[in-house]
Amino acid sequence: MAIHANNVTGSSTSTGSFGHILKGGVNWRAAVSESLSNVGFGSGGGSGFDYTSGSSPVVSTNPSSIGATWINTTSGEIFVATDITTGENNWLGTAGTEVVPDSAAYFGSRGLWIGGLYASSYTSYSNTIDYVTIATTGNAIDFGDLTVSRFGVGACSDGTKGVWAGGTRNASVDNILDYITIATTGNASDFGDLTVSRWGAAGCSGN
Repeated sequence: MAIHANNVTGSSTSTGSFGHILKGGVNWRAAVSESLSNVGFGSGGGSGFDYTSGSSPVVSTNPSSIGATWINTTSGEIFVATDITTGENNWLGTAGTEVVPDSAAYFGSRGLWIGGLYASSYTSYSNTIDYVTIATTGNAIDFGDLTVSRFGVGACSDGTKGVWAGGTRNASVDNILDYITIATTGNASDFGDLTVSRWGAAGCSGN
């Protein structure tokens, strides 16, 4: 709904209040809201965005697809979904605002160490798995045991499972893959085998 100039008093050179609307019988607030919606700044049909809100999205805002758009109608910033992992979504705003999961939550709350050597003679190998709760200082605690005593393993984790690969013991090199569930103490279980036996391997995760 257009607002005709005949219905507005005041001047562009006025100081203070611009003026006021004279004509009665019209819900001017509704008219303005409708106009904003039609050009893409309100909520509802014709907004031009997948989601509209008076606030920015959060990581638990689950869009339908990567590339979904969200406008914060309070700040005017537009966000695009760049990752749609349920509950851990990533949004990038046109003003540079990033909505991403807390990195501390990804890395988790425990640190673990496994295996190693007891002596420099390379004849005494450990199967021990130790852990600490990173937020609290204190001595390491026994987590459990590896399936085989060894050192020089590769490691990776998705935040839930820890997987160790290969290693060496008694002048031999292993192809063993062990895993544990990080949140639950206990002995490691067999995960499978490497394609080739080796030790000192590097590990990484795609999570």
